[in-house]
Amino acid sequence: MDLFTRYVAAIPLKSQAAKDISLTFVNGWIFKHGVPETVLSDNGVQFRGNIARLTAEILVMKQLFKSTYHSQTNGMLERFHRYLKKRLVTLVVDKNLDLDNGDALNIFLPAIVSSYNITPNRMTKTSPHELVYGTVFVLPADIKLGQLESKSAEKQDMHTFKKILKGQLRNLRDNAKKAQMLYDMRRKKFENKNQHQHSFEIGDKVLDLGDQRTGNK
Repeated sequence: MDLFTRYVAAIPLKSQAAKDISLTFVNGWIFKHGVPETVLSDNGVQFRGNIARLTAEILVMKQLFKSTYHSQTNGMLERFHRYLKKRLVTLVVDKNLDLDNGDALNIFLPAIVSSYNITPNRMTKTSPHELVYGTVFVLPADIKLGQLESKSAEKQDMHTFKKILKGQLRNLRDNAKKAQMLYDMRRKKFENKNQHQHSFEIGDKVLDLGDQRTGNK
């Protein structure tokens, strides 16, 4: 998942081997979208091993790892996982599918991912697809109802088309940044409103619960 646009890719694998993950990442993301400056992953051995490290070095990427006890470090991806699981469960129940059958997963997974990418994000107010490509995703209904824009690329010279597309992307991404900042401000204001500030003086008695992550008290 791209941090800014929220654009996501999901590719099913039969193996969790580091070489398979690295190869799939290169083929399924790098060759389509280019090399990112940083890559955030969990602490699995597949991502901390030599193969992942060498892949990052070759591609000149910086590796980052989320906190073991703080899943919110990669909160955007965690939310997508919930989105994906909910819809897979619906398919299993409603369609009586066996997702261990690779064919069924390969049929429905791209559709679920696409539905996520073309849906406006509640924080940026724009779909991930539009932030990446600068255009609205075309659905069959759009063609049938004749709702496509009349100014197609075929009616423009390449220079004009590139100029218009760059302008559209710039405006979309600027608006997305503003929407994200506004969302963050409102969320911070709400969280601060519900926080109870404690003030302590020297000599006050306090209860030390120790490191609750390990259960020590």
